[in-house]
This record gives sequence, structure tokens and C-alpha cells, in this order.
Amino acid sequence: MVRLDNPEQWKKTIIGYSTLGILAIGILIALVSIIPYYNHLQSDAEQQLIAALRSRTMVLEQFLSKCRDVTLQVTSRSQIKKSLSAYYHGEISRQELALYTAERLKEALNPEAGVIGITRFDRDKQALVQVGAALPQECPCVAEDNSGREAIHGPALIEGTPVLLVSAPITTATGDVLGYDTVIFRTDGLRHILEDKTGLGDTGGVLLARVQGEQGEWLFNLHEASTPSTFPIDTKDPVGATLLKASEGQSGLYNPHFVLAPHHIIAYGPIPDTCWVLLVMMSSDKFYAPIRVQTSLLAGVILGLIVLGVLAITLLLRLLTGKIIIHASEMEAEIRRKTLALEKELQERRQMQTALQLAKEEADVANRAKSAFLANMSHEIRTPMNAIIGIADLLWETPLNEEQKKFVHIFRDAGNNLLALINDILDLSKIESGKQVLQPVEFYLDNLVNDTIALFSTRAQEKGLELTVRLPDDIPRLLLGDVGALRQVLFNLLGNAIKFTETGAVSLHIEVADPVVSPSGATADPNPPHFPGQPVHLRFSVIDTGLGIPPEWQDRIFDSFTQVDASLTRRFGGTGLGLAICKRLVELMGGQIWVDSEPGKGSTFTFTACMVALPPPHLPPAVSVENRLPESAGSSEQAPEPDGRHRRETGAALPPTATKSR
Repeated sequence: MVRLDNPEQWKKTIIGYSTLGILAIGILIALVSIIPYYNHLQSDAEQQLIAALRSRTMVLEQFLSKCRDVTLQVTSRSQIKKSLSAYYHGEISRQELALYTAERLKEALNPEAGVIGITRFDRDKQALVQVGAALPQECPCVAEDNSGREAIHGPALIEGTPVLLVSAPITTATGDVLGYDTVIFRTDGLRHILEDKTGLGDTGGVLLARVQGEQGEWLFNLHEASTPSTFPIDTKDPVGATLLKASEGQSGLYNPHFVLAPHHIIAYGPIPDTCWVLLVMMSSDKFYAPIRVQTSLLAGVILGLIVLGVLAITLLLRLLTGKIIIHASEMEAEIRRKTLALEKELQERRQMQTALQLAKEEADVANRAKSAFLANMSHEIRTPMNAIIGIADLLWETPLNEEQKKFVHIFRDAGNNLLALINDILDLSKIESGKQVLQPVEFYLDNLVNDTIALFSTRAQEKGLELTVRLPDDIPRLLLGDVGALRQVLFNLLGNAIKFTETGAVSLHIEVADPVVSPSGATADPNPPHFPGQPVHLRFSVIDTGLGIPPEWQDRIFDSFTQVDASLTRRFGGTGLGLAICKRLVELMGGQIWVDSEPGKGSTFTFTACMVALPPPHLPPAVSVENRLPESAGSSEQAPEPDGRHRRETGAALPPTATKSR
């Protein structure tokens, strides 16, 4: 992070760079605005020059049209045509014709209209009579074709005055030529057009010329010479190039935009029905002078606005940057302070984390020591307890009176309860210390179920409960797994179901389960214990109609030393370790355990376990353990065959109080 060691220097730097940036942006905006404006002014000036050319061309056309009309009026008089016809028929002499024609032509002279002379020729183009100014000898004065149209000749000089000659044939109604008239006109109107420099400046001008082959001739340029002057046409010269284009009937504008040296901007075009061309010229200095003035004015206005904007923003920045720098300094100090506090807090957290790790390691060591101590103590206590219970059993078999039997019965029950507590503590300590491992062996599921049900049938009979088993035929019977862990889980669940059920029934349901997801939504262990053979996931459900478990306790009952109600401990006994041991044993077998319960209606404890299904052997299995139970166990029938034939035929070898449902 940049430190604001010198706030005043930072303030000057920010203002300086901001001013330069704003100035650069303003200049860029000015250029973007001025260039299109400059092009627009230049285009307008070019259009004005072209308009000047068109207006002068129109005036020239009007002047020439007037001259043609006057000439046609002279040649169209019927009396003149009759006199010429009479002359050709020999009715009058040439002298009489000349006298008569002279009288008529004098009437047509009109100096105010510009007509200063008329000469009549016969059809052989011989001069017949002349009135007014005489024709110059060097100028062709008669139309060379018989098209019946008037022709413009000249310009020519008569007594130092430039004149225009217009000739037209005299024709009959049938188109026969009787003669020719050539009318001489003053060129005051043309001189006025050529000398008009309105909008062209002092160096501009209007030039009238004609092209004959490779020669050009200026017409009526009396401000430069007293007679029309000819010159060779140079196509590299702008004037020569525009003359050729105009003589070819083209109109346009010559303006080399990127030439820095002084030059002329020329608008050019032809004069219709003539061989004349008109050039309107203007020097580049005069042409661009108003454009530069207006562009400079706009640039000055924009530059002034930019300067005012820069000054205003500079003043505003002086006010803002001071506050910003002060605020930035305060923020920097605050950030520095919080950074130090955060570093201190991180250091404390690292130390706390290290202390917690050490405490955890010490707790793990103490926990393992506790588990080892409990395991050792349980072994040490269980050995004399077995002896005490054994002596109590032997004493029970001796002749006793009723009071002695009562004392021995209490003594035996207390010893068995104490031994069960010691066994639970021993199992839990073995699991927590990591010493509990699976011991897979081959076993028959039917034998395990029969043995387990046989052990609880007497207790179920005493409480008047119906004890049932559902074992479908599609479940494999010969399995490979830890039969001791499975038996212990079933013992705990069935024992709890019978303990907390006063009326109704207790059922054990076994079925093939989904290896991934359990019905309650719990996910099975993705890495179950691996045994050789085909793995199979079995689901065991112990269903009772007992007290039920409130929903808020259903996730806590699998914790160690946890019971739903303390009063139940006084009523039914127990340490709260059974379900915790079941949970750990089920997890060792690659399964999950859960409960679905509703208070007052009963509970369903379900767990899954991963076993390995084995093919049945050729020889029958050993006799079930239930055949070796004493008479009080309630089971004396033979165990079922491994393939389940005996079960399907007779309903399975279950104790008298147990029933089987398909």
C-alpha cells in the first residue's frame, strides 16, 4: 500500500495530473468538434463558388439567347423574303434590292438593344447590303451550314471595341435559303459579367474561353489585352486541365485540399449551344480566409471553455483532494491499526490452536489410558464375579428353604446385572481404544436367529408378548462375517424391545438392503469390510409396541450413558451403554443404525450390516446351539437344514412362543 508520507506533495501531484488529463481530453474534444466544422465550412464555400459559376452561366445563356432572338426577328421579315425572291426571279435588279433592303435594315438597327450593325448576304454568300458598323474582314460572318439555326461568331474587334457576331439564314416556308443576315452586337453585358468579382476577392476572376484543338483562347479578357489571346493548353496546369474538362461538357470544382502553397480554386463548366467554357477562379487565401476565421473563433471559444473548466476543476480538486488525502491518511492509520490487531489475533489463534492440539493429544492419551484401565479392571473384576455367580448357581441347586432361595435369587440377579455392566464397559473400552476388530467366521443365519430368539422367548412369555421373526427365502443362509458382533447387536436391541414393551409384540425382520442409502436417509459406509466372496447388505429391524421415544431424543440415544428418562433407569435399570455399543459395532460391520419411533405406539430400530454370501456346502451344518439349551430356554427342536427346507416345510425350528411370518 502507498504511504502518504507527504500529503501536500500528493495533493500537488494529483491536481497536476488531473489538470493535464482534463486539458488533454478537452483538446481531443476540440479537435473532434473543429475538424467536422472546418470540413462543413469548406464544403459550403465550394458550393458557393459553384453557385457563382451557375449564376454567371445563366446570365451568359440569357444574353446569347437574346442575341439569337433579335437575329431571328431580322431574318424572318416577310417583305425582305419577298424582295429576295423577286430578285432571284429577275423581277428587280440587284441595285433595287440593295436600296430596298438597306431601308428595311436601318429600321432594325437598335443601339439600345445592342444592335450596332447588320450585313445581308445573298444565297451565294456575297455581301448585298450593309447598315451600321461594318464587319471585320478576318472573321467568318456567315453560317457555314444550312440547318436553319443561328450561329455565333467572334468575338471580334471593331474600332477597338469587342463585338459579338450572330448570323442566321433567311429561308422560305419550304426551307429554301434566300440569303443570310449577320447582326453585330455590343458586348457591354458580357463585359459586366466578366468583370463582376462579387464573392471572389481581389485576386479572383471570371474567364470566358474556347478550345480549338490544342489551343485555348481567352474571350473578352480586355483587362489583360486589347484583343483575344490564344495560348497552348497545358494539362498539368489547373487552368488547362479544367478548360479541357469543360470543353468536353463536364462541370465541377478543382480544389487540391492538401496543397499548402498558394493556388486557385476553380469552378468550371460549358456554355450550352456554344464552344465556350466559363471558369470562376478564386485564390486559396481568399477562399480559406473566412473558413479560418470562423474555425479560429470556434477554437477560441472551445479553448476558453476548456481553460475555464480546467480552472474550475482545479479549484474543486484543491478542495476535494485535501479532504480525500486527510481521509486516506485516517484510513491508512485505521488499516494499519486493524492489521496489527488482526496479526495479534492470528498469533493468539495459532497459539490457541497449538494449545488445543496439545490438549487433544493429551486427552487422546488419557482416553486410551482410561480405556486400557477400564479394560484391565473389567477383566480383573469379571473373573471374581464369574466365581461369585458360579457359587451362587451352585448354591441355588442345593436344598434351600424359601427365605434362603429368596436371598440367593437376589444375590444371583445382582451378580448378573453387575456382570452385564462390566461386559458393557469392557466392550465400549475395547471399541474406543481401537482394539475391537472384526473376526469373520462362517455361520448359518437360521442358527443365529433361532439361538437369539430362544434366549428371549422365556422373557417374552413371562410378559405375555408375541415374539415373531420374518426371514424371507431369498436371503442367503450361509454367510461370512463377525457373528459375535451381529449377535451382540441383536441381543441388545431385542433385550431393549422386550424390556420397554408391556403389551403387544416384538418382531425381528431381516431383508436384503440397498448398499448405499438406508430408508431413513443415512448413507452406508462407502468402504465396508472386505471379505472374499460376494458381498451382501442385510437390513435387520427390531419392531416393538412399547413406550416409544420422543423425536428430540431419537438422535441422542446412541450416545454413551444416555437414556430418554432418568426415571426409566430406576424402573428398568441399565447403564445407557447398549445402544452406543451397537452403533459402534454396526459401523465396524460397514452399516448404519437408526430409529423410527412414536411415543405411545412403539419403536423400530433398524441397522444394516455387510456380510459375504457363501454357497451352501454338501454336508449339513452342525446342530444349532438351541438344541443344547436347558429346558427353561423353551427350545428342544432340531435346527433347520442349511438350505431352509425344514423351515419352509415346518415353519422353522423356533421356540414355542416365537412365530414366523413370511
